[in-house]
Amino acid sequence: MERTLDPWSHGTATGASSIPASSAMLLVLFHADLRRVGDVHVLGSAAVDGPAQIAIGRDLPAFVRGSGHRAPLGDPCISRQQLSIRYLASPARFEVIGVPDSRRPLSLWTMDGSPHPAPLAAAPPDSILAIGDRLLLWLGVLPDEPGDDDLGIVGVSAGCRQLRRRIRALADASATLLIRGETGTGKELVARALHRVGPRARSPFVAVNCAAIAEPLIESELFGHRRGAFSGASQASDGLFRAAGDGTLLLDEIGELSATAQAKLLRTLQERTVRAVGDVHEHVVEARILAATHRALEAEVAAGRFRADLLARIEAPSITLAPLRERRVDIPLLFVHYLARAAEASGGLARVFCAATATPPPLPMTSMLQLLGHSWPRNVRELEKHAIAAELGFRTDGRWPAPSAGGGGGDGDGDAAAARTSRQSAAAGRSRSRPTAEALARLLDEHDHVARRVADQLGVSRTTLDKWMRELAVRRPADIGDDELQAALVAHGEDLARAAGTLRISVRGLKLRLRERRLKLQ
Repeated sequence: MERTLDPWSHGTATGASSIPASSAMLLVLFHADLRRVGDVHVLGSAAVDGPAQIAIGRDLPAFVRGSGHRAPLGDPCISRQQLSIRYLASPARFEVIGVPDSRRPLSLWTMDGSPHPAPLAAAPPDSILAIGDRLLLWLGVLPDEPGDDDLGIVGVSAGCRQLRRRIRALADASATLLIRGETGTGKELVARALHRVGPRARSPFVAVNCAAIAEPLIESELFGHRRGAFSGASQASDGLFRAAGDGTLLLDEIGELSATAQAKLLRTLQERTVRAVGDVHEHVVEARILAATHRALEAEVAAGRFRADLLARIEAPSITLAPLRERRVDIPLLFVHYLARAAEASGGLARVFCAATATPPPLPMTSMLQLLGHSWPRNVRELEKHAIAAELGFRTDGRWPAPSAGGGGGDGDGDAAAARTSRQSAAAGRSRSRPTAEALARLLDEHDHVARRVADQLGVSRTTLDKWMRELAVRRPADIGDDELQAALVAHGEDLARAAGTLRISVRGLKLRLRERRLKLQ
């Protein structure tokens, strides 16, 4: 599923400032029709307050799809007018107001898939608005710049867009370039993009994993050898430097080279010539050299494992890739991209990517929240493997597996994220025995909407009950807007029991909501 995520067709601001203008926007992170993930609606400039509340619902407004086509959300399970929203610049926030009697409750989430403590009326940028269990909308601010889908890099985050700019700026250069990033962040993908959009695109691209070459063979593999130069050399070889011609040579995992290989590589980079093993002649190197590593080479230099002069030769210019945990907004887009690729290969594309009318959605919204909450220690490579496994699991038994809590090499919060994912997976397993929305609503009525009593009746925790209510779109006190609260108070005066009954919440929930919103009895 190749996408052209370019919603900024309205143009960019011009002027003397070198800082690009930015826009506030809504980005679809989850939809019953997974093809809609990545669609965008621009609210307006992030420099000024939005002029008015914009209504969001089933039939409006138009979201820009990957091909440039504009279409409303089109989910028949949400109201025609579900909410209104506007962006306020100072301080930066989104004002979200639910429409009374709309079909789905609203809730706010953080980018790691946890409930957000901020009120809907002051939702901060980089938060997620959930509409029942049908939609996740990212509330964010991004530069007014067109995307570069032809680079093959999926994502809309600020870091992803900065990476595209950096690739464009350095593609035409001939200098050696170092690509830094954790394992699985896509260093070879960036190297191929640099080659493809640069002047060497019609020439060879050669990639070699330096860590995969046995020490005795490194010199021969890189620089070539003459026939009979050593035992087993029955045929001559040009080596990878010469095989790349006037194209591009990627030396992946350069930090794994031995001290001897580093010394010979340094000479080649300085002199721009190579000498094959057993040869007396030197050959000019015409290829552009790219190097990549997941190691902190400065620390390797300090430890005596990497040459300081070689680092000085390759470190400028450089590109550093952000780990996936630092650009979580890209996770749903990448997951759907790889899911579509796997589904198309297996012939199950139509089943996974169904229409918006699917009830329930083939992929539960809770599964997407799990993906956002995972730490992804092996980054995009791990996400791709999970998408392939998820497509296989769904195709074979209709289940979506949770991301694995294992795996090393990530950041310091990996254990906490793994524990959170484990808890989410356990909760998801229990949710298979949850009641229907109608049964849960009936239980709440029977117990005067006192959540503790209902949880005890079902034999679950309050947290699990709250989760079920969110998933089933059963109203909670937090889902009730100020206007609806005020209307109930006006209608029933100081009779909180009747007001609570009208709102279908407990009296305690009503009091807490009044205190939270600082509303007073009329």
